[in-house]
Amino acid sequence: MSTFVGIDVAKEVHWVCAIDMQGQVPAEPQVAQYTRDLNRLVAELRALPAPMRIGIDVLGGIAALAQAVLLDAGFELGARAWLAVNRARQGTTGGEAKSDPRDAHVIADQVRTRCDLRSVSTESELDIELRLLVSRRRDLSEDQTRRAGSHARFASGHLP
Repeated sequence: MSTFVGIDVAKEVHWVCAIDMQGQVPAEPQVAQYTRDLNRLVAELRALPAPMRIGIDVLGGIAALAQAVLLDAGFELGARAWLAVNRARQGTTGGEAKSDPRDAHVIADQVRTRCDLRSVSTESELDIELRLLVSRRRDLSEDQTRRAGSHARFASGHLP
């Protein structure tokens, strides 16, 4: 028996739905964005039937901690683009009404029925360093653009 888990990521609380081939599997429906709560989710997931596939709708940013905890625990993690989740939700009974628990269920069902989820893996040190360098370059470019705009306004006599 396999278990398919969908996680709808949000800023403070992630919504979780676990299903098997027969229907929904009991799991905590929401998990706070704290390491202790994510570790409790890991313990709950380990108690569910294997093999297990987990799908998530957001990568990085607000999902980074959940991603790291799940990958560190050894789970197979796949990403399902938010737009694909949105389209799948629209195609189910009930139409367009958005809710986080419903999205978690749609993601779990997509994990169960689709084989085209993007595999998520831990980042190498090089990936992290490159992202930091790109971010720093973007910050410097934005600062330079702001300074150039301020200088142009000053030179033209239009001060704020």
